[in-house]
Amino acid sequence: MPVVAKCPNCNGPLDKAPSGPDSKCPYCGATLLATTYMPSPAAAPGPVLGVPPGGVPYPPASGAGWGTPAVGAPGAYPPSAPMPLPPMPVFHARKRSPAAALVSIVISVVVFGAIGVGVFFMQRKVQSEAEKASQAASQAVEQLTAEVRLGPMPLVAGEELEIVMPSSLNGPGGRVLTTLTMDLPEEQAHEISLRGGAGYIQCRMKALNASDKALARTVADDDHAQIYAPLPQGKSSILVDCDAHPGERSVFVFARPLPLLSTGEQAAFVIEPGMESAGAAVVPLEAGHYVIALLCDDVNTSLQVLGERDALVGKADVDSSTHRAVLEADLEAVPYLVQALRSSAAGQKIQVTVALTATAPEPIPMDSDVRGVLSRWVPNVTYSFTLGAESKIAVTLSSASFDHSVELRRADGVSVASSGEASARERARVAPNLPLAAGEYRIIVTGDDYSISEGEFTLRVEAVADEPPPRKGRGR
Repeated sequence: MPVVAKCPNCNGPLDKAPSGPDSKCPYCGATLLATTYMPSPAAAPGPVLGVPPGGVPYPPASGAGWGTPAVGAPGAYPPSAPMPLPPMPVFHARKRSPAAALVSIVISVVVFGAIGVGVFFMQRKVQSEAEKASQAASQAVEQLTAEVRLGPMPLVAGEELEIVMPSSLNGPGGRVLTTLTMDLPEEQAHEISLRGGAGYIQCRMKALNASDKALARTVADDDHAQIYAPLPQGKSSILVDCDAHPGERSVFVFARPLPLLSTGEQAAFVIEPGMESAGAAVVPLEAGHYVIALLCDDVNTSLQVLGERDALVGKADVDSSTHRAVLEADLEAVPYLVQALRSSAAGQKIQVTVALTATAPEPIPMDSDVRGVLSRWVPNVTYSFTLGAESKIAVTLSSASFDHSVELRRADGVSVASSGEASARERARVAPNLPLAAGEYRIIVTGDDYSISEGEFTLRVEAVADEPPPRKGRGR
């Protein structure tokens, strides 16, 4: 059937338009007014009578349905259709001509090139300013640490030389350098000492040969310093390097040849005021075991022996009772430096005497007396004897003018027997109860531990027979 209109309540198709109040929808039964129908010139065929569109039953007329009920309608209106979405705009790229593209590229290149050039020049400016600031700082440091070189000065051994350090306009931080020249007729080791004047000043010293090769140098910076250098024959120099000060300063340099002693000799020298050490050179006649002794009234002094390349051989303190420091060591036939050291600078001159003594055992024949001497430079004297066969012996020391003791040892140093300490003029005797095996033995004669012992004595080694067993008495 042709569709003329639709019901405004259920959207059902009508075959004719409503004409009066008696017109009703054949599907939902709603009263149709002449003004409420919807004309539909091209409507689709309507649904089956009594069934709403979509096949879903209408809700009851009680109002439990969708839409707003029309006046006099038994049910609710169906939901309205959703609003259509607006159409999406479509943009079409506009084609540019090659000339316009070329112009755009040129403009981009010019803009970015200008930016790059600006950044480059800005970096150059910043770098230039940084370099100027660095140069200014370097110049300031150079001014503060500028070197002032004085002319060379001759240094004569045994004569103290005063060096006047000019004041520095730049304040502390600069340096004052001077070279002291020496010309020696022969190679000789020297002790070069430096001490400051009234004002405190830090200095360094270095001894150089004619080829500017360093022979010795100070270890620390201070207002007093010493170096021990083997100066060669001919020209050599001492470089003095001191810190600059706003005020004028003076330093005093003194050079003296080191005393040289060999086996069995002694040498005396002085620790000068303001100095912490003094020294002498020792050269043993041959390799062997030696005793190096130092006598000094100042108990704050110690003995130190250095070998080649300042290698420490040994160190010993001055004893408070004997005022003597003793060091025993195996030495080669090469020069050694013997130093008297203090923990602080000396306030006055300190007299020191050192001696080098060989301690090789002196052979002693059996069954004979030997006159021996104990000197103040050694704590003991060693003798040796040899037994060809197992036997009992006795060692006797007599007529000594000092407290003494005698010890018997094997050649490997193991003690066999000891007499104990005996007073002066008393006899000390060692007589082991058991026979000694054949071999070499040592006799050690030692003086008092709390004083310096020196003087002559008599020593005797003899074989003794076994004492006969005691005779038994007769019974009555």
